[in-house]
Amino acid sequence: MQKNELNDFINFIYEDNKVSNVELQFIRDVADEKVEALFERFGENNNLSAFQKSIDVSVQLMQNAFFDIKKKESSEEGKCELKEAFEFQIAYLIANYNRFFSLL
Repeated sequence: MQKNELNDFINFIYEDNKVSNVELQFIRDVADEKVEALFERFGENNNLSAFQKSIDVSVQLMQNAFFDIKKKESSEEGKCELKEAFEFQIAYLIANYNRFFSLL
């Protein structure tokens, strides 16, 4: 999948401005297929395998933390703080992605 294909994929998923559980599973499945293709091409890689699994764990932990905090916080300020904290964690991941893949 090239960059345009990825953009088309994302646009398709967000076409209705929502992401359903089925769409999340579809995204995960496509992402896993991409990693499996790397395994086929380059052989098994423990770091890549661990990264793939850590994404699944991170998504689950994000969901758990979100619901834990959402139960305790009802103010708009608290909701904004929660969203901002997650956005900064995701930005950290994206910054590292950009840093490493700029070297290719």
